Amino acid sequence: MAVKLRHDLLPATVRCWTASLKAAVVVAVESGQLSLEAALQRYGLSAEEFQRWKELFSGHGVRALRTTR
Repeated sequence: MAVKLRHDLLPATVRCWTASLKAAVVVAVESGQLSLEAALQRYGLSAEEFQRWKELFSGHGVRALRTTR
């Protein structure tokens, strides 16, 4: 599954994080299109939360970012 860079389409008020939205933020930060500091501030993420997303995505892809209820 290809991840599109869509951080510019994500409103700062995102409350329902899908796996593909998480991946888009990780890819945007990793590619330099969005700084880590800007992503954390814009989306209200902690550094630990972002780091976990990055680890899951890097190790296992988008599917690893899914959450279960």
